[in-house]
Amino acid sequence: MATPCQGMGIRSGPTEAFWPSWFALSPLWASIVVLFDGSAHAVAAKVTSVAAPSASVPPFGIAQWSLTVEGVTTKPWEALNITLDITPPKGGRPYYATIKGYHHGDNEWRVRAALQDVGEFHYKLNVVQDGNLLHSSAGTLVCAADAEAHPTSVGPKGFLRPRFGQFPYRTAFDDSTLFNGFGLGDCLNDDLTFPTFENGTTFTRTLDQYVKDYADAGFNIFRWSDGNCAWRIQESFDGDDAPWRPNGNEYNETTAALLDRIFDTFRSNGFSMWSVIFSKDDNSKLPVFPYLGNTDKLSHLAQRASLGAYLDFVVARWGAQTDVWSLLNEQRAETAWLQWVARYLRSIDPYRHPISSSWDDHLQLPEIEINSVHWYYSSPIAGDVYTSNATQEDKAMADQAQNQLAAGKPVYFTETGMGHHNWDPESHILMRIRSWTAFFEACVLMWWNTAGSTKYHGIAGNMYLGLKERGYQKVLRAFVNEMIDPAVAQLNMTASDGVRAYGVIGAGAHGNGKVLMAYVQHYSSHRSNITAQITFAPSKYFRSLIGCVGTWVHPVTGATEPATQPKGLTYTTPVFSIDMALRVNCPSEELII
Repeated sequence: MATPCQGMGIRSGPTEAFWPSWFALSPLWASIVVLFDGSAHAVAAKVTSVAAPSASVPPFGIAQWSLTVEGVTTKPWEALNITLDITPPKGGRPYYATIKGYHHGDNEWRVRAALQDVGEFHYKLNVVQDGNLLHSSAGTLVCAADAEAHPTSVGPKGFLRPRFGQFPYRTAFDDSTLFNGFGLGDCLNDDLTFPTFENGTTFTRTLDQYVKDYADAGFNIFRWSDGNCAWRIQESFDGDDAPWRPNGNEYNETTAALLDRIFDTFRSNGFSMWSVIFSKDDNSKLPVFPYLGNTDKLSHLAQRASLGAYLDFVVARWGAQTDVWSLLNEQRAETAWLQWVARYLRSIDPYRHPISSSWDDHLQLPEIEINSVHWYYSSPIAGDVYTSNATQEDKAMADQAQNQLAAGKPVYFTETGMGHHNWDPESHILMRIRSWTAFFEACVLMWWNTAGSTKYHGIAGNMYLGLKERGYQKVLRAFVNEMIDPAVAQLNMTASDGVRAYGVIGAGAHGNGKVLMAYVQHYSSHRSNITAQITFAPSKYFRSLIGCVGTWVHPVTGATEPATQPKGLTYTTPVFSIDMALRVNCPSEELII
């Protein structure tokens, strides 16, 4: 892992701490590094205007520079080396790399920086072509708590920061409040429209309508996956033929602009962003340039230069809005490939976003920091794969979570759904139980959404997230929002025959008192009513619940009713048939310790 530099807190480029011995900066490699920034041009370009940010921005708001450059005639994506050295205010978070600019389209280049702390930021902006300085300017930016909100930024809570060393590895925001993550991925078309099926009718939702639908339901993280049932932002990687890369990488201005809209719209609706940055090459199970990390032969040097330039572009354009970098989607890569890409990405990312890959691959590598799981599962009835029996869904989810947590890393189910089909008459119950259990098992759950039909069939069945399912999610969101303590701990529970119970405990709002939560699932039958007893096992966190106030929450409707005072640590549920939730507020720690 990189460590902050002193003084300006800037990393200006790769060092030996980031690279294996076979990646030493030889003269040949140094020449290729220069080619990241541009190849020889007969006529020097000219910077004709620079629009620097002037208004103050809120914490984690985005400061943006727009530059007009004339005379770039070839390889525009890599022609210029634009760098922003930025010094945070005293005591502020460091930046772990020099912030780079990118070609936005036509004659425009941009630089974007998220200002992470209140105070004055001093910066220096340079534009270089082929080693020649075209422009240099300096100035001061102000980050102020009362500045006008930037809806498309990450928001005042900041980026996601998984708690790597603290089991069960939940995630907090930069402001140290708990992130309770429930999200989705979906197919993206060029029109940014989404087919939707409700009440027997299929219709279309715009991007704004679609995102608002799911934001209102309480979903709060979206997984963008380049080329995964979506367009690609890259058109070609120039790394196959010659180490000097005569053509440079090519990207698609149209699809890059579409991705800008995706980020802006989801961010404006309160979503965090998971970014899968490499797409499959002709549906291959291997990544692009799969052997680039093996040797220092010329083609591998060129391939590393090509992927380095691509990562420069992605980080420069979307690094101020993303939360997690994921290298691959359902591909297997060699150790050397993963290490090279992850280490280069770490060296250029100013915000040190966590890095993952796909299919819980190579979790033994320190470079892979999050366990990204794809899990499509449903228990069919009488062997019919297009049905589901949800009575054991909580156990299936809990078993998966515990197995994945054994790797010692945060667990994100970045694709989940049912097996073979996306909807059946019981699938909404499966969706609800899996979601509630995931929260208690400390996992982030992200459905692969197929809401345009209830008749999708495939090996990975996806999930139909319609009005009923979104209603369940809204109830769950209201419930989990009461838990903001990132140190929330799991509690052992016992329960009456035929039910299973899960529990957690954490500090209350502003660190006052404690909040206990429990979830109960009637696994023996969903067809009959039951009253059950659930018991919190004594722990170091409390000995008594005297003076605490309990509230039962119905997961179907969100209706609440007061809980009678427990007998010791045992509560008796209201009558229910499938599931029930309990929230216990203890306003003073002295009452329970």
